[in-house]
Amino acid sequence: MKKITMMVAAMGMFGGALADQTTVIQPVTADVKNVCTYNTPDRTDVKDQTFPESSQTPVNIGEYRANKSSTTVGTTPRGGDSNGGFLYVFHCTKNTPFNSVTYSDFNGTASSTNTSGSITLKDSAGNKLTANFTATTQTYADGTPTPRGDQEGGDYHYSDATFSIPGGQYSAPAGSYAGKLVVTINYN
Repeated sequence: MKKITMMVAAMGMFGGALADQTTVIQPVTADVKNVCTYNTPDRTDVKDQTFPESSQTPVNIGEYRANKSSTTVGTTPRGGDSNGGFLYVFHCTKNTPFNSVTYSDFNGTASSTNTSGSITLKDSAGNKLTANFTATTQTYADGTPTPRGDQEGGDYHYSDATFSIPGGQYSAPAGSYAGKLVVTINYN
């Protein structure tokens, strides 16, 4: 029994001493692309996308009388929609720059890279009513608290807008008017 124990111990010493070791280092790379997603559950990449108006809660300016300007109504008080009352909320990879944000009238009658302008509202007969808008965009960099409490990292781009109808538009007959503000965002 003693012979076997010593033999096993001796084999263990020599077995460990005779083993060779080699280390292989395998490089692993990734090419990260900037991406921005619209505030939808499936986090669809917004690149080359058009989001239908059905995804937005309408802003109701309310009653208008030509003898005075309407009340200014903003997107923030809407609440209850997927954007928490914002015109849009984009979640982007960290440091994704917005190169330009363009606001235009859906009818093609106005375009502005500024944050204010006008859009045309029309009734069913094609009568026109001009509404003014002012938009603001705020970027919350990675790790900065956002108005909605988003905590997923990356950058968040929020936009608010206010709308009003200037007084003096007597040529617009009574009725319901609607229009669309188109926001085009160019990012890298």
